[in-house]
Amino acid sequence: MTILLKTLKNIGKGLLLIISLWLLAIMSVVFYMKGINTVLLTIYVIISLAANTGLLWPGIFRLITNGEKSRRTVLKFFVIPSTLLFTIFYAAVIFYIQDIPVILGILSGITIILMIIAFRSPELFSKSFVKKSKNFRLTIFGVPAIIFLALMYISVPIVENYRTSILKKAEEERLQAIESVVIKSPSKDGKVKVYPLHVGDTILTYGQFYGGLDGWEGLSGYFKTLVSRDNITIPLYTYLIDHPKHGLMMIDAAISWEQANDHDGFYNHNYMVSRLLTVKDEYKLTTEQDLQVQVEKLGYRLEDIKTVFMTHTHDDHAGGLRNLPNAKVILSKEDWEKGTSIYPYSYDLIKDNMDLFTYNSGEYKSFSNSLDYFGDGSVILLPTPGHSPGHTSVLVKADEYDLLFMGDTPYTLNHMSIDEVRQITLGGEETEKQLDSTRKLQQLVDAKADTVMLFAHDYTNYQKELVEQFLDDGYFAEEELKNIRNYRFNLFNNDWKLKPGNMPYYVPASENEETGHVGFN
Repeated sequence: MTILLKTLKNIGKGLLLIISLWLLAIMSVVFYMKGINTVLLTIYVIISLAANTGLLWPGIFRLITNGEKSRRTVLKFFVIPSTLLFTIFYAAVIFYIQDIPVILGILSGITIILMIIAFRSPELFSKSFVKKSKNFRLTIFGVPAIIFLALMYISVPIVENYRTSILKKAEEERLQAIESVVIKSPSKDGKVKVYPLHVGDTILTYGQFYGGLDGWEGLSGYFKTLVSRDNITIPLYTYLIDHPKHGLMMIDAAISWEQANDHDGFYNHNYMVSRLLTVKDEYKLTTEQDLQVQVEKLGYRLEDIKTVFMTHTHDDHAGGLRNLPNAKVILSKEDWEKGTSIYPYSYDLIKDNMDLFTYNSGEYKSFSNSLDYFGDGSVILLPTPGHSPGHTSVLVKADEYDLLFMGDTPYTLNHMSIDEVRQITLGGEETEKQLDSTRKLQQLVDAKADTVMLFAHDYTNYQKELVEQFLDDGYFAEEELKNIRNYRFNLFNNDWKLKPGNMPYYVPASENEETGHVGFN
């Protein structure tokens, strides 16, 4: 029986060690991703490993305890230093004001546990502590526990009022930005108008954007995004469409002011999962880039947007949905049910006004399935899975040309050369789906030369010098369409292979730059 109990005890300790090592690994990656110095992080990992193993098997450190098994020594040399480093790292890169009530609650719980130990097993503290009176033990732990508990309840409304004041100030700045410019008057000439809206930027790794052919695939690719420091800044685009028949529409919703400027508060809803696994400054959004400011500058109102076609559920496309109270959100049922969105907060205000669709309109050119959403051929939804399970591309018919909104199936026009330039992919079958989706889009464009490709993250001259400038008035003139076609023909060969001078490479950041950028050769 003694052998059995000892075996079970060691198995239990082994399981505890595995759990503690797993948690240590996660937090170490989080700290590294958020910029903690590598040397300090290495010291923290070593001390934490020693603390975990020493608490379970104190005999390992007999050399520093004069041959005795002493958890007290392990506590002094390893547990306290590792806890101190963890606290410093947490305060430096993860702490957010909404953590205050939680931290106070944890401190209250710890002091209550220590008080219970002080009454039941005072010898665990020290020999001198055993001689202390019960009133002393109650005072030394009970009073702090009550104070921490009271502070926790007091801090809750204070923290909420602080965040509310931030949001209120942002709203005032938005209104000032709208009032300070000349508001355009949309012309009612019966034409389909589309306006690209540059709603902020996101910081991500170069490999995530261009590493799909260099091992950035599946889980290993995702891990690389957590540890790589080769960052670039990429724009976030949504598109406002003024349709003469179907009213005001949008393709995706980009991000909200809160995501960029109140990041931790925005992502605090899901037990800090996304807060830990994202970078606090991953989004940049100025007041002038805010969705409301841009829409109202064009002479429209967010309240008048009737329909939002979502290419997929990811949060850099969905955060702005919280600002569209009257819009019906059109989203693939498959992407909603199987998508990789771990950010339900973006959908909270519109989840009762969603149309989850399936493709039931039959074949459309290179696609075996499609959905003619309004039933009049004006908006065709096309299945382009791969980047997400139910990713959708949206084809909008204008008078002389088609507008093809591709979401994230290819990030930029250069990514249409899928065998030469590829973003991170999910791996396996999903990668093959994404390749197939891109090739179908190629065929669709080949079938009609006057199809204008529009992307959610294109930072190249195609987006900045052609798309944005030409769509200042909402539509492409004949000469502008010609320039769009010529740009494409100068970029690709007939088989969608890039011509020389168009292959991307990473350029590290200079002293004055926050992130690197992309060059072409």
